[in-house]
Amino acid sequence: MKNKVIPNPILPAAGVRRNIAADGGAGPPSGGQHDDNTLNPQGRVLSDHSTPSDALMRCRRTFVMGTFNACTVREEARLVELAHCAEERGVEILGVQEHRGVHTDDRIVYRRVERCTFITASAWRNEAQAATGGVGLMLGPRARKALRQVYHHTDRILIAEFSGNPVTTVIVMYSPTNVAPSEEVEQFYEELATAVRDVPAHNFLAILEVVRKAWTRGRTLPIPRLYQPQWHIPHGPSHGTRATGSEHHVPEKNRQEMDLPRSSHSIPAFLQNLPIDDGPFTASELARAKSTVREGKSAGPDGIPPEVLKYCDLDYLILDFCNLALLHNMQPDIWSLSNIIPVPKAGDLSKPDNYGGISLTCITAKVYNQMILNRIRHAIDPHLRENQNGFREGRSTAAQILALRRMIEEVKKDNLTAVLCFIDFKKAFDSIHRSTMVKILEAYGVPPNLLRAI
Repeated sequence: MKNKVIPNPILPAAGVRRNIAADGGAGPPSGGQHDDNTLNPQGRVLSDHSTPSDALMRCRRTFVMGTFNACTVREEARLVELAHCAEERGVEILGVQEHRGVHTDDRIVYRRVERCTFITASAWRNEAQAATGGVGLMLGPRARKALRQVYHHTDRILIAEFSGNPVTTVIVMYSPTNVAPSEEVEQFYEELATAVRDVPAHNFLAILEVVRKAWTRGRTLPIPRLYQPQWHIPHGPSHGTRATGSEHHVPEKNRQEMDLPRSSHSIPAFLQNLPIDDGPFTASELARAKSTVREGKSAGPDGIPPEVLKYCDLDYLILDFCNLALLHNMQPDIWSLSNIIPVPKAGDLSKPDNYGGISLTCITAKVYNQMILNRIRHAIDPHLRENQNGFREGRSTAAQILALRRMIEEVKKDNLTAVLCFIDFKKAFDSIHRSTMVKILEAYGVPPNLLRAI
């Protein structure tokens, strides 16, 4: 069976304990207490609540991955030695090929080895009934906390996904040898191509495989031409003499002629019955919105710093105040004001265009807007374009860079010409048509009560 998914674990109630390395895959016993190092059936620590600090890839922190052909780690001593070597070298994710451990009852097995976690897909037996192959992952404590889910793609391909921004996808594979039949090799690379295509474009993708020849730093590993899928990228003639680094502007005359009365057009609704609550705000919604308020920031026109909101017992007053604004459209006038602080950018500072503005608004207005955003975001987010990474929870512009890099690598691999077009809209936020944005939200199915609040 392909694409067997080990889903995100659900933390059990207190008193449930299971250690796969000890019970051999039996059902979870009841009663007793668990410690923070006990593994659950998905190989995750029971005390792991997937906080932002568990992200695998973070700025200003070195992260090391590697791969190793073990030839066998069936002996416990070799497995412990491998875990020690990975820990000494600071390797958090180690792809292991040819562990030769056969466990036919479970496609994926989790074991605790010293401070590491060893995840394996079962090896198989050849015609002589000798164990061969098998892929796995040796995870350090940091990678173990960030583990989200594991996929058993095939016996030769294991996929793991780790939390972070961007999300990290690791594919560990064991390719057929040079003496393998061509049909087997072709099937393997087709399965590998399928696994790579299924990875979201905004994820960071790492493929761990042992190279069976001398290697030098800086080289890349292309898939052999014989086994590459046939990519068909529509492209026209190459224009090597075109200006590619200059700025191009639409003439002012044309821009004036194209100024159409967009506000007169209505947008037909294409989403209905979205699970968006338009009733009064709750205390839990207020607490969640307050958690996004950062301390040490300047106050807005109301003169209230963020610390007052966090440490003074004013939740019931703020909640009543926000509900009046939501249900009866009674927003105070000061919420519409903001203090603009100019921040200099590069260039001649005597020109206003070389300044960027920071808008300081009322802290209560920020909380109010955040509660509305939280209601809308989770209902609309699944319907947005997959390639949109801006203004989406858990994504950033780094995902766009990774997606662009992957596309460039595919073009270079096939010796094609890549034409990149970067568009920078001048004063993009100032040019947004506000009434059209409201109509777009209405077409998405946002309730009228929330539209008035916005």
